[in-house]
Amino acid sequence: VPQTTGSVGLEYNRNAWSGMVAVRYVDHVFPSGDDMNTNTYQGVFGSYDRYTLVTAGFAYRFDAHWRLNVTVDNLTDRTYFVSNRQPGVSAFAELSYRF
Repeated sequence: VPQTTGSVGLEYNRNAWSGMVAVRYVDHVFPSGDDMNTNTYQGVFGSYDRYTLVTAGFAYRFDAHWRLNVTVDNLTDRTYFVSNRQPGVSAFAELSYRF
């Protein structure tokens, strides 16, 4: 379990449009078997790096039922490992219907 984690975000809404940006921080995690927390390697397979990620997104509400969301995670294309290398920039789109 990381000793320090945190996040902060900002959201904006205006009529049919909305947007958000969030920043997440996760501290270094020491692998199991390292009871003394002496292993500080980072940036390689098997490590649990500290990292800061930026996520941003926007949404458009077409009417009372339909909404389009687009989100981009790891906006700064940070390379980091959580045992394995984590994805770079990832984009997601969602079209939803609310009834």
